[in-house]
Amino acid sequence: MNGQPERKSRRGVWTLGPVLIWPCEAAFQAMEFSFRPRAPYDFGRSMKFGTAPPLSQRPELFVPLLDHYVGGEYRRAIWVSEQPVLLRLRAAGTVERPVIEGATWPERLDAATQAEAESVARRIVDAETNLGEFYRLIRRDRHLARLADAFRGLKIFRSPSLYESLVCSVLEQQVNFNFAGQVKAALVARYGTGIEFQGASYPAFPRPERLTCAPLEELRGLKISGQKAACIRGLSAAAA
Repeated sequence: MNGQPERKSRRGVWTLGPVLIWPCEAAFQAMEFSFRPRAPYDFGRSMKFGTAPPLSQRPELFVPLLDHYVGGEYRRAIWVSEQPVLLRLRAAGTVERPVIEGATWPERLDAATQAEAESVARRIVDAETNLGEFYRLIRRDRHLARLADAFRGLKIFRSPSLYESLVCSVLEQQVNFNFAGQVKAALVARYGTGIEFQGASYPAFPRPERLTCAPLEELRGLKISGQKAACIRGLSAAAA
């Protein structure tokens, strides 16, 4: 498939082109973990905001790319220890006493890989930002104070890595949001790696090693300008 031989690891993971499939899902149980982000934190509202379609796009036509809201939990394929891992997060506390529970897929990650996955989870949900001082400052303005009450605990989800943030920033320069989303989707489809879980595919953003070697002609074929393509390859070479 896709010109690549099928390979099976000792954990029963089949590699079919760019998609990793665990054929016996029921036989595995994901490792669980939890952490406490700085309060106040409204995980449910932050998750829905981070996975909602842009205002310029009709909701019924929106297809999530990297950030997914499924059955009350946030799902995101990430890279840890040079392997794709599906991260699943859900709220288990309150806005004032927040707790986030998480799970990774597949199971049986070694301790270092599991710790890295948990660290990425904390980065994505912006667990360390302290909103308290910000709220104290805007209380001086009655209009901002009302907004602070209405959106208490809302945080903006972050990219799993600085590398992904930089590449996406390049793609979004001087184009509208919808077009940037289409280009990013094409880039992920061409160079990313997907994880199959419960009948759905969750793509992980391309590794820098893949984009370093991507021919400029291929990147141009994805509607990426020559200057942006060269910049992305330079960033990828620096991050690889």
